[in-house]
Parts: sequence; C-alpha cells; structure tokens
Amino acid sequence: AGQLVKVDGESQGIPMCDKFPIPFGINTVWSDMGKDVYLGGNGGQIETYDGSTWSSLSSGTTTSIDDIWGKVNAETGKEEILGAVSNGLLVQGGERGIIEIHKDGTVTKIPWSPDRDVLSVWFSSLENIYTGGDGIYNGNGTSWRLALPLAGQDYTERVRGNAANDIFVVGSFGYCVHFNGVRWTKFPEISLPYGGYGGLSVKGNMMCAVG
Repeated sequence: AGQLVKVDGESQGIPMCDKFPIPFGINTVWSDMGKDVYLGGNGGQIETYDGSTWSSLSSGTTTSIDDIWGKVNAETGKEEILGAVSNGLLVQGGERGIIEIHKDGTVTKIPWSPDRDVLSVWFSSLENIYTGGDGIYNGNGTSWRLALPLAGQDYTERVRGNAANDIFVVGSFGYCVHFNGVRWTKFPEISLPYGGYGGLSVKGNMMCAVG
C-alpha cells in the first residue's frame, strides 16, 4: 500500500486526503507546484489530485509507472506530462515505453523504438526528451538515439534538469553524469560500492540525489 503526505517545512508530514493508504506502491509523484498532483505506481496505476478530489486514470498498461515528470508550456500555458513505463531489472516481462498524460484524464502511448527499460523521463520540450534506464536516450517522441552508452553494471534511475544544456542523470553504484549541451561529464567522486541513487532533484545551481 502507498501513503502520500504533505510537508510544509514546519510540521511533520500531513496525509493529503482520507483516500490513502491506497492499495499499490507509489513509485513517483509530480506536481505543477499549483493544485495538480500526479502519482504513478505499481500495476500501471495513476492517481491525480485537482486540489479537492482524487481520481484514478486508466494508463492502458499493467506495468509499473516508474516516473512522472511534466512542465507548463510557456507558449500555450498547458501542462505537458510524460511517464516512464517499465518493470526494471528485478521483474521480468511487462511493457517498456513512455506515456503522455493529458489534462482531460486520457493517457496515450508515445512510440518507443529502443525497446529498452525506461525508468525515468525528463524533457526541455516534447521535441527534446531524455530517458534513463537501460541507457540514456534522447528523442522527440518519434525517433530516438543513444545519447550516452553505459559501461559495465551502470543503470540509470533518474533524469532531471534545468534546461537542455543542464541535465543530470543518476543511477546504480552512485552513477552520476551531467550534460552541458555539448558533452557529458561523470562524477566518480560520488560513486558507491553498492546500491545507487534512485531519486534526483535539480533546481538552479543545486542537485540533490538520494538512494
């Protein structure tokens, strides 16, 4: 089961509503910093909160939703939200791909030609999408390229950034790289002998990874 709490920086976590706990594990949470909140979890579950009511969305898959990330389009003022679908290394089978979550509650699939595990998704625009998982890929929702090959046991868990020329990727064994728009730089000084970084947040000149 999953539980969602809200932290305001002063008090302990406060449950956001009496619908929780819900009968699935929560893998990811994304909010537009306004009233809308999106949860992704095991079994393809998606829950959304509009400031007063929680609703279940039909994702079209029974595979885990490992990541949800979105942004408000500066030109249209509309939310653009993508999700990463994969069971990852520990569970065999299931789908691999990317979904788009629309404001009207519908969910559509984006063509994913690499057929690799995709555990995370981030974009500067829907024409410039980056994914993490079994490789770091970059594409526009139609065509994809391998942006950075991985060596050995490297496996990426989260992709986040400030802009197209300021992107971080973290993963297994403390894997951490940064893209400045021209080249990728690896940070071996924060590597780990085991485990890895599964959570990542980037804002301004600060990057925080947890695992």
